[in-house]
Amino acid sequence: MAIPVKTKGLIINDLTWRWGGISKRKTGIGLDIGSRKIKLVSVKKKKGHLVIRSFAAAYTGEGLVENGLIQDPIKLGVKLGRLVEELSLQGSTVVSAAAGQQLYIRKCALPSMPEKEWREAVRYEAHKFLPMPVDEAAMDVYPLYRYKNPPGKPMEVLMVAVRKEQIELMEQVCEIAGLQLAVVDIEPLAVYRMIKRVDSEDTRGIISIGAVQSYFAVFQQGILTYYRSLSVGCSLFFTGIKQQEKIETILIDAPLHQNKRYDSFIQALHADIIRSIEYYSMQTGVNDIQHLYLYGGGSRLTGLAEVLAQRLNMPVLLIDPTAQFVLPDACTEEEYIQIKYDFTAALGLAMRSLL
Repeated sequence: MAIPVKTKGLIINDLTWRWGGISKRKTGIGLDIGSRKIKLVSVKKKKGHLVIRSFAAAYTGEGLVENGLIQDPIKLGVKLGRLVEELSLQGSTVVSAAAGQQLYIRKCALPSMPEKEWREAVRYEAHKFLPMPVDEAAMDVYPLYRYKNPPGKPMEVLMVAVRKEQIELMEQVCEIAGLQLAVVDIEPLAVYRMIKRVDSEDTRGIISIGAVQSYFAVFQQGILTYYRSLSVGCSLFFTGIKQQEKIETILIDAPLHQNKRYDSFIQALHADIIRSIEYYSMQTGVNDIQHLYLYGGGSRLTGLAEVLAQRLNMPVLLIDPTAQFVLPDACTEEEYIQIKYDFTAALGLAMRSLL
C-alpha cells in the first residue's frame, strides 16, 4: 500500500508484497524526512546481495518539520538539495514515506459485498474518524483475509489515509532538491522489509522511537493490521541539550542500568506500549504478538530492548539494518552506528525498488 504521487491514490497490492507503483530497478533511493534528521540513501542489488552505494544525513532544522508535518517546503528542499548534490543523485527517482500524525490507519468490519460497494462504504466510515474532510485525504482500502471469508460472512478491510496536502508538500520538497518523488510509501511497511526475510507466519509488533513522534504497528502473517501513534519521543527527555548532535552520544554511551535519568522515559514508553497492545487486543479479540522489534533514534539507548523485554515479558529485538546490507567500503565506526540506528526506514524505502 503506497501513494503514487501522480494520482494521489493508494496502491493496495503492496500489502501482500506484490510490486506496485514504480517499475523494478537495479538501484533504489530512499528518503526519510524526520523531525530531527533528513536521511537519504542509495542502494543496489549485486550478485544477490543488497549493497549500500551511498548515504548522507543532515539535521532537519528547527520548525521545518513538526510532528511529521512539513512546515517550510522551500527551506527543507534546499537542505535536502545539499544531500542530493553530495551523493550526486540529481534527477533520481526517490521513494519517501508517510508516518506519525499524517498517517491514519483503521480496520473496519463490513458485510460481504462487491468491491465497488465496500470501497464506497469505507469512504462513508472514514467520515466518522478522519480529522479532515474525506476529499482532502489520499485514501484506499484493502480486504484482510478476503479469501478466507465464506460467502455472506462479514469481511474486514484495512483503510489507510494521508493528507493530500502533505503529499504535495513532499513532492515540492523533492522538486526543489532535484529529485523526482515517485511513491509515498507507508513507513511501517518499509521497516517491515527489514524483518520480512525471517519466517513471517507469526504476529509481530514494531516499535518506532523517533525524536518527536513514535508509533506501534502490528503485522499478522506479513500484513499490516494495526497502527497507533505513541506520545513518547526521545527528544522530549533531553530538552536541556541545545546541541542536537550530543543527544546521540549521550544515548549510546550511557547504559540504562547506570543512569536514573532515563527512568521517566522508560516508564512512559512502557505504559504507552502496554496501552497499544491492549487496544490491539480489544480490536482483534486476541493477544497473539510473538515478537516486538525496535528501531529509531531512541533505540540507541544501550540495553533498552532488554529492559522492555523484561517488563513486557516477551522478546524485544533491535532491528539492525547492517545485517541486511553490504556496507560501503572503508565504512567508519561512526558511519556504521549511523546506519544501524538512523537509516532503518530510509533503507526499507530504498528496498521497495529492488524487491
